[in-house]
Amino acid sequence: MIQRMQDIWWKTLRELDALKRYLVLCPQTYDYKFDNSVRKLIRRALFHAVSDGGQYLAHFFPGEQYENGFETSGNVSGEAFEYGSSPKYDSGSESDDWVLTPQARAAHPRRPCARVFLKGEPIYRCLTCGLDETCAMCADCYDADAHKDHVVYINICMRSNNGGTCDCGDPEAWVGDVKCKHYTKEQKSDKDIPVPLQASLLGTLEVVLDYVIDVMNGTDICYLSEKHQTPAAFIDHSNSCDLDPAYYELVPDPNSEQYYLMLYNDYVRHYRDAVQRIHMATRKVPEFAEMVAKEIEKYGKAKVWSGTVKELLEKQLSLGATGLHSLIRSHRDVFREDMCDEIIRWIKSITESAFFQDYQLPRDVLCRAFCSKWGHGENRIPDDYPYQTGRMNNGLIPIIPRVRSHHNPDYWNIEAKRWELPEDICLECSYNLEAGRENDFQGEPFVGSRFQYLLYFDIRFWSSVRATLHSIYVTSLISNLRYKNTISCQYVDIYPSIADMFLRVDREPETSFMCDLSTQLFTTPTDATAIVKHGDLTRILSTIYGFLTMDCIVPPEGVDLSKQVLLSSLNNRKWGQVFFDLGYIINRNEETRLLFTGNFVRQACDVIALFQSRPIVVRAAKEHVEFESNDYTLYFSALSVICRFSEAIAKSASKLPHADFFLVESTLTTLVDLLSSIDKGEYRGIVPGTLDVAPSLVKQWSGLGINAIVSEYPVHLQNVSFLHPLHSFFSWLIELCSQKTPQNLLALANQQYVGMYPLLPYDYSLRSIVLLAQIKVGFWVRNGFSIKNQLHIYRHTSVRECGFMRDVFLCQSLTSSYPPDDVCLLFFYRWSLMPWVSGQVQNYSVYDKANLPGIVEECLNFFVWLLTENMHLKGLSEDYLTRTVIRKEIIHSLCFQSLSFSKIVSEVPEHVANLKKFEAVLKDLALYTPPSGLNDAGIYKLKEKYFDEVDPYYIHLTSNKRDDAIKLVKERIHKRTRKPLNDIYIEPRVSESNIPAFAGAGNFTTSILFAKFLHSTLNYTLQGDATNNESIIDLVLHVIHACAYEKSVTSTYRSFYNIMMDEHDGSSVASYMCHMLTIEGFKSYHSKIRGIFGVFVSKYQDVADILSQKFPALKKALEVDATATGAEPEAEHKRRTAKERRERVMAEFKKKQSQFAATNKVDTMDESDVEMVEADEAFAWKFPEEHCILCQMPSAEEEVFGIISHLSNAASFRKVPFNDEFWLTKAFTGSSDEDSHGELNEATRTYFDEVKAKSVFGPGFPSTSLDNVESRPVLSSCGHGMHFTCYKNYLVNIKSRQNQITRTVPENTEDREFLCPLCKAVNNVFVPVLWNVNNKSLSELLSRDADGKWHEPFDRIAVIEDESLVLEIQEKIKDEVIARAKHCVKSKYLKFFEAETSPVVEKCVIVIESVFHGLQKLNRPFLFDGDFSGLVVNTIESVEIALRGVSPEGGQIFDQLSHQVLTNLRVWNEFRNLNSAMLAMKEETDLPSFLDDVVANYQILASDEMIPCIEQGADLFESLVSCHIVETSGFSYPRTVRLCLMWHILQTAYSLTSQILQNMPLWSRILNLPLVSNLEANDLVCALYVFETMKNGLSPEIDVSNLTGSPQFGSVFYSMLVKCCVPYLRRCAIWAYVQCDNHSGIAVEECLSQENQLCSLLRIPPLTEIFSTFVTSGQYENQRLHSFASYLTRNNLNHINASKVEYPGIISLINLPERMDDFFTRYYYKDLNHENADPAVCLFCGAVVQIQGSSIGSRIGQCNLHVEKECISECGIFLVPRYCTLLLLWKGKGSFYKAPYLDPHGELDEEPRHGKPLYLNQKRYNAFVRNIWLNHGVQNAIARNLESVIDIGGWETL
Repeated sequence: MIQRMQDIWWKTLRELDALKRYLVLCPQTYDYKFDNSVRKLIRRALFHAVSDGGQYLAHFFPGEQYENGFETSGNVSGEAFEYGSSPKYDSGSESDDWVLTPQARAAHPRRPCARVFLKGEPIYRCLTCGLDETCAMCADCYDADAHKDHVVYINICMRSNNGGTCDCGDPEAWVGDVKCKHYTKEQKSDKDIPVPLQASLLGTLEVVLDYVIDVMNGTDICYLSEKHQTPAAFIDHSNSCDLDPAYYELVPDPNSEQYYLMLYNDYVRHYRDAVQRIHMATRKVPEFAEMVAKEIEKYGKAKVWSGTVKELLEKQLSLGATGLHSLIRSHRDVFREDMCDEIIRWIKSITESAFFQDYQLPRDVLCRAFCSKWGHGENRIPDDYPYQTGRMNNGLIPIIPRVRSHHNPDYWNIEAKRWELPEDICLECSYNLEAGRENDFQGEPFVGSRFQYLLYFDIRFWSSVRATLHSIYVTSLISNLRYKNTISCQYVDIYPSIADMFLRVDREPETSFMCDLSTQLFTTPTDATAIVKHGDLTRILSTIYGFLTMDCIVPPEGVDLSKQVLLSSLNNRKWGQVFFDLGYIINRNEETRLLFTGNFVRQACDVIALFQSRPIVVRAAKEHVEFESNDYTLYFSALSVICRFSEAIAKSASKLPHADFFLVESTLTTLVDLLSSIDKGEYRGIVPGTLDVAPSLVKQWSGLGINAIVSEYPVHLQNVSFLHPLHSFFSWLIELCSQKTPQNLLALANQQYVGMYPLLPYDYSLRSIVLLAQIKVGFWVRNGFSIKNQLHIYRHTSVRECGFMRDVFLCQSLTSSYPPDDVCLLFFYRWSLMPWVSGQVQNYSVYDKANLPGIVEECLNFFVWLLTENMHLKGLSEDYLTRTVIRKEIIHSLCFQSLSFSKIVSEVPEHVANLKKFEAVLKDLALYTPPSGLNDAGIYKLKEKYFDEVDPYYIHLTSNKRDDAIKLVKERIHKRTRKPLNDIYIEPRVSESNIPAFAGAGNFTTSILFAKFLHSTLNYTLQGDATNNESIIDLVLHVIHACAYEKSVTSTYRSFYNIMMDEHDGSSVASYMCHMLTIEGFKSYHSKIRGIFGVFVSKYQDVADILSQKFPALKKALEVDATATGAEPEAEHKRRTAKERRERVMAEFKKKQSQFAATNKVDTMDESDVEMVEADEAFAWKFPEEHCILCQMPSAEEEVFGIISHLSNAASFRKVPFNDEFWLTKAFTGSSDEDSHGELNEATRTYFDEVKAKSVFGPGFPSTSLDNVESRPVLSSCGHGMHFTCYKNYLVNIKSRQNQITRTVPENTEDREFLCPLCKAVNNVFVPVLWNVNNKSLSELLSRDADGKWHEPFDRIAVIEDESLVLEIQEKIKDEVIARAKHCVKSKYLKFFEAETSPVVEKCVIVIESVFHGLQKLNRPFLFDGDFSGLVVNTIESVEIALRGVSPEGGQIFDQLSHQVLTNLRVWNEFRNLNSAMLAMKEETDLPSFLDDVVANYQILASDEMIPCIEQGADLFESLVSCHIVETSGFSYPRTVRLCLMWHILQTAYSLTSQILQNMPLWSRILNLPLVSNLEANDLVCALYVFETMKNGLSPEIDVSNLTGSPQFGSVFYSMLVKCCVPYLRRCAIWAYVQCDNHSGIAVEECLSQENQLCSLLRIPPLTEIFSTFVTSGQYENQRLHSFASYLTRNNLNHINASKVEYPGIISLINLPERMDDFFTRYYYKDLNHENADPAVCLFCGAVVQIQGSSIGSRIGQCNLHVEKECISECGIFLVPRYCTLLLLWKGKGSFYKAPYLDPHGELDEEPRHGKPLYLNQKRYNAFVRNIWLNHGVQNAIARNLESVIDIGGWETL
C-alpha cells in the first residue's frame, strides 16, 4: 500500500514538473502572442495535469468517451506538451475547446448554497428566520410554504459585482434549522475519487496558484516613482522578474525585447471622457480609441502600443498628461498575466463543474491549496526598502511599521492572543497559530498562504480577474464550513495592510473583495467571536484612526490623539467599510463580555471623539457670511456611520448578563470621564476654537425661592454644533441598559462631574435643540443657506435618529435626574427666555418682536416633546421600536389622504422608508387598491381603526401638518359623537415610563420657573389678538393639559395642580384660563380649558367646589359645559347629514369627472395619437373643417385644404404557422367572437399551462420567413389638417431648420417625412379633403338581402357576351361611380366633374397630382394602377386586427372605431372614389379602361375563373372592395359580400385540407382545438362533406379514416372554418360603415354569437345556413364546391401545395414573464456566461440579443441588425429586462418606452433603482400592443420623445 502511494506521488510529481516547465516556456513557445488558440492549449495542459495525465478526464467531462486519456510524447525537455492522440468525443462537445460548461444547478447537498446573486435576480430575506437582515436565499432555495406568515422581504439584486450570496444551508445564518430541499440531498461518497486524481488535483492547484503569485509578485512596477521611470529602470525591472529555475525545473525564463504600453481602468472617468482622452493622446482614429475603451471597460486593461521602451515612454507621458493610468510591460510579462487570467478562469470553471458540486473532497482540496503556504518561485534579487503601501518586501507580506507616537496612551497597547483553530487543518495548511503574535504584533514581514498573497495582490489584478477571484472566494472557499474559520483568520492577519491598499491606492474600489469577504466572514458568529478573542478589534480601530487623522495606516501604538480629522481622508468615503466591518464583528460576537473587560471601549471612544462637535457654527449677527463652506456635509454623512458603530457597542452592553452589569457601569464611567476631560479642555485632541467647548461661566442664580447654579452659554453668541456622537453613545448606553438594572445609571453618570456643572453632559443636546429652533424662526438668517441645510439634515434625514432624537432623549433623561428648578433654570437660560419667565416681555434684548413669538412657540413644542414623546423611555425591544417608528410615520402620512407608495416614501424620511420592515408594517396598516387604469398607480388607504392613533402633536409633524391633523381628528370625533366642532378638544397622549430611571421625566413641570413661563405665556396671549397667536395658545393649553395628568411626576415634588393655582403678581395659570372662558375671542379654546379643569375635577375630591368658589366664571362655564355640550338635536343632525351627503356626492362626481377627463387625456396622449375633433352625434358625420393648424385661418376660395397621413409598412398580417403547435393552437383558441379570448377547454388550458411553465417568455412567432408574416403598406393619420400651400412651405422650413440644429431629428425629409406641428406625429402624405358631410344611409346600402336567388345578377354577368349589354353595364357603373364621388363633395369643387375650369379646380388637380407623385416617391408604384383599393383594404384589415380582443360593450365593431381612424378611412375612401370617378370620366383609349376592369372583376368573381385566383391565395375582401357596388344592376352590397364569403369559405377549406393532408402530425394537434358554441349535428355533416370533397380533389388516395372517424374532427373543422370567416365579416362591416355614416334602423340581436350578429347586420343568412348550401345538391355553393374539387383533380401535380391560412386569432406580441426576474433566474442565468451582458428580447420573434453588442468594425448594434436582417418587421420592439424598459427602433432612430411592469405597489419603475420585484400588468401590455404597435404608433412614440429632448443620437449602435 505504501509503495503504491509512493508510486502515485512520484507519477504526480513528474506530471507537475512537466506542467511547471510548460508554464515557464509558454510565452516563448507561442511567440509572446496570446490568443484563443493559446487559451485552448493552456486549458488542455491544465486538464492533462489535473486528471493525472488524462487518465481521469471523465470526472470533468462526464458522458464523453475517452481512450487511454492523453498520451504524451515523453518530451519534458522544456517544450510544450505534445499529445499523441486526442480524446475521442463527439464533434461539438464541450471538451472541443476544453471549456467546462458551468453547472447552474440548485442542488447543494449537505453544504451551504453560496450561489452568487447576479444583477436582476431576486433575493429573499426572511426577517423571521434570519439572524439579521443580511441573511438571504436565492429563488431556488426559497420555499414560500416553509416561510408562510413570516416577514419576508424580496428585493432584486441591482449590483453587477458583490451582489451577495445565498445563505441556505449555513447553520450560523439562521435562527432555526433553515434548509431547503436541495440541501437534504446526499452527497456522493468521496471514496469514489481515485487517489491519483486527488493527488494530481492538489498538486496542480498548488502549482498554478504558485505560478499566478510568482507572476503577480513581479508587477510592482506601478509603485515606481515618476522620476525613476527611465528606459533602463523598466528593462531592469522586467528582467528581474524571471521565474526561479530551482522551482521550475531548471528551465530558463527568457524575456522579450518588445514592450507594450498598457492602459488600466480607474473607475473615475466616464466612458465618453475616456474615449476622448485616449483619442487625444494616441492621435489614432476614433474607432481605435473606442475599441480600447471598450476593452478596458470589459476587462480592466488594454494594450495601446507596442514597441521599444524608449518609444513607449514618450507615449506614456502623453497618456499620463490626460490623467489616464498606464504602464510599460514587456511582451513576456503581459503574456504571463494573460496566462494568469486563463488559469483563474479555469479554476473557477472546475469549481462550477459537476465534479466539485457532487463531492466534498475536491472542495476541501481547493481550500487546502489556497490556505497553504506559497511556494516561492520568483528569482528576484532581495531588495530591502521601507514599507510602501501595496509593495512586497523580498516576497514577504509586509506589516504596518510599528512606530510609537508620543501622544499614544497606554490603553492602546494590546497583547495578542492565540488563534483557536483545529490542529489538523493548521498542519494541513502549515498555518502557524502564533502568526499573529510573532509577525503582525511584532511588525515583522512573513511568508503567508496563497490566499493571503492573492488578497494582497488583488489591486494588481484587473477588474475581470478580480471578479473571478472573488467569486471563487465566496462560492468555494468561504462556503466550505470546515475551512471558513481558517480563511477568516488569515484574512484578519493582514487586514490592516489590505485596508491600507483599499483606502489609499485601489483604482477600482467597487471591485474590491473587502465588501464580499467582510460581509461573509464577519457576520459569522464563530468568526466574529474569534476575532474579538484574538484582540484584532484594536488593530482595526487603529487602522481607521490613522487613516482619518494622518492619511496612513498606523499600528495601535502609533495612534496619535493630538491629531484631528483630515477633510481629505473624510472625503474618501471608502473608510465607511471599516466601520461596517467593525459593526459586523461587534453585532455577531457571542462573547460580549470580552468587549468590556479590556480597553476596547476607551479606544472606541477616542475614534468617536474625532467627530465630536464638528462642524461648529457661530451666528453671524451683523453681516452676512461671505463664503459658505460645504465641509459640513462630510461630517453629517459620517455621523450615521459613527453612530451606528457606537449603537452596536451599546447594544452589546445591553446583552450582558446581570452578573456582568458592573461592566456597563465601568463603560459608562469611562465615557463620562472622556466627556468631562473634553469639557475641562484636558483631552489631547482638543484644539481651541474648533469645538463647542468653552470655559462656561457657572453662576449662582437666586429668585422666586430658588437658589441654584446655572451655566452661561448663550447659543447665539458661542460656538455650537448639531453633532455630538459621544453624547449619542452616552444616550444609547443609558437607554439600552437602564431597563436591565435596578441601579440608576443616570445617577452614576452624574457622579463623574465632580467639581463641574453637573448638568453639562445634557447641555450639549439642549444647545442643539435651541439652535434648531433659532434657525427655524430666522434668527440665523445671515449665516446663509448652509445653516438651513444643516437643520434639514439634522431634523429630517437618517441623522434624525442618531442626532435629534438622541438629544430629545437626553433632555428627558435630564428631567428625570435633577431637581426641577435646576432643570428649568438651564432650559430657560439656554432658550434665552429668562426675561420672558420674569414677565419682561416688552424689554427683550436677545430676540426682536418678529422672532420672539416663534421662539416661544418652539419652546412650547419642546415641552410637548418632553411630555409625550416616550418611545425611548419604555424599554422597547429593538424590533418593536423600529416597527413603532415606521408605524407612526405611515399613520401620520396616510391619515390625510390615500397615497401611492412613492408619495408615502416621499413624505416619510428616507432612512425609515429604506427599512426592511417598512413594507410589512405598511401592509398591516393600510388597505391596498391596485391600479385599474393605464396610467394610475396603486393606492394605500389607512385602515379605519388606525385613525385613532393619529397624534396632531407628533414630534415630526410640521406646523402646517399639525393644523391639518387637528382639523382631521376633530372632524372624526364630531362624526362619531355628533358634538359641535367648538366643543371638541384633543386629549394629549401621555403615558408613564415602566423604567424607574425615567419615571420622573415630567418632574420639570412642578418647577416654579415652569409655572412662571406658563403664566407669562398666557398673559401674552390675553394681551394680544387671539387670531394672531393661535399656535401659541393651542400649544400652551396642550402643554398644560399634558401636565394636568401628572403621569410622569414623582411623588417627591409638588403636584402640578398646586403649581397651576399659585398666584404670581395677583394672577395664576388657572385664573388666566378662567379669564379666557369669559372672552368671546377665545371661544374655540373653551372646550380645551374645560377639559383641563375636568382632569383635576376627576383626580381630586372637592376640587370642583374649590375652583368654583375661587373662580366664579369657571362654575358658570362648567355648568354651560354640562348642559350645552351634548349631542346636537336629531332633526338638526339629519339636516346637516343630508347636506354633507349631497356635498360629498357632488364632490365625488366632480372628482371622478376630472379624473376621467385627465385619464382619457393622458391615455390618448400616451398610448395613441390625440383626437382633436369629435363628431356631433346629432348631425351627419362631418369631414374635418377647413381650419389650418399652421396659419390658423379658414381656407380661401381657391385654397385646397387637406389632412396629413402616414404611409408605412405594417407587419401585423400573419398566417397560421401549422408547423408550430403553440401558435396553431393559439390561432384557433377562443370563441368565434374576435372581441374576447373565449373559454378554453381543459386540454387547451393544460397545454398552455405547460408551455408557460417551460417558456419564460414567448414562444416567439415564427416570423423569420415570408410564409408566416406579410408586410403591407397601410395608411394612418393623426387627423390634423392644413392648407396645401402651408404644407409646402412647412416642408421647406423643416429642411432649413434641420441644417441648423445638431441633434437627432425624428423625421427623415428624404422620405418626405415631417412632424405634425400640433401633435408631433410622423406623416409623409398630404391628402385633400374635398367633402363636407357623410349622410349616406347604411340601411340603404344593406337594403337588398342576399337570400333566395341572390346569385342571379352574377350568373347573368358571368356569361354575358353581347357587347352592347357590357356597354350598358359600364354606363351604369360610370354613373354610379360619379354619383358616389359627387355625393358629399363641397360645392366649390363640383366644377371638377364638369368640363369647366376654375382656379380652385386647377389647384385641386395640382394637389391630386402631388399626392400621386408623393406616393410614387415612397417607392410603391405598384399601388397606383388607377385604383386605391389595395391601400384602403390593407388599412381596414389592419384596423380590424387591432380591434381583436377589444370588448364591443354591446355595440357593433364599427362602434369601436375611434374618430381618428374613421376620419382617415373615410377621407381616403372618398379620395379613392374621386380617383375612380376621374378614371371613369376619361375618354376611351386602346388600353383597357377602368370600366373594363370593373366589369372584368365581376365576371371573374361570378365564374369559375375565380378558382385559380383563390387557389393562389387571393384576398377576397380586396376583391369585394375592388367591385364598385352597382345597385341598378343588382350587384348589391349584401349579395357581393355573400359571393365573396362563399369563395372565402372555399379558399379556407382548401387551405385547411391541404395543410392537414400534408402534415400528418397535425392530426393529433387539431383534435384538441377549442370549438365554437351552439354546434348542431348538421354543421358537423356540412364540415365533413366539404373536407371530403376537397380531400378527394387534392389526393383521393390518402387514407384519412383515422382522422375523419374521430367524433371531434367534424366539430373542430367546422369551428376552424367559422373562426376564419369572422375576420372577413368584421372587415365587411367596417367597410360598410366607412361608406355610410347614418346607421339608424340597424338593429341586431345581442344574444347571437358574433358571426351571426355580423351576418344579420350585413343582411346575409347565418353561417349555419350558408354552410348547409354546400351540401345541398343544386345549390349555387354546392356547384362551386364541386367545380373547385374538379379543378384540383385536373391540376394535380403529384404533390399537395399546402396553402396558407390567414391568422384568425388575436394578434399580439410574445408573452412576457409574469415577473421580470423570472427572465434572469429561469432563462438568462441558466447559461452562466451571460453574467455581464445587457440582454434585449425581441417582442416579435422572442430572439435575445445584446443591447450593447455590435459587430466588429460596425456601429450597427445587434438590435438594429436583428430588425434589418433577421426579423420581418418594419420596426423594432425590444424588452430590456435589466432596465425595465421597452426599446423602440424605427429607421435608425429609437426611443425608450415604459415597460408594462409594475412593482408590488402598482407603480412603474422606469429606472429600476429600488430593487423591488416587478410584475407584468397584462392590461397595460395589451394596450401597448394595440395602441402603439397595431395602430402603427411606434414611429410616433419615437418622434415625440426625440422632439421633446435634445437627443445626441447613437440609437443605431443598440
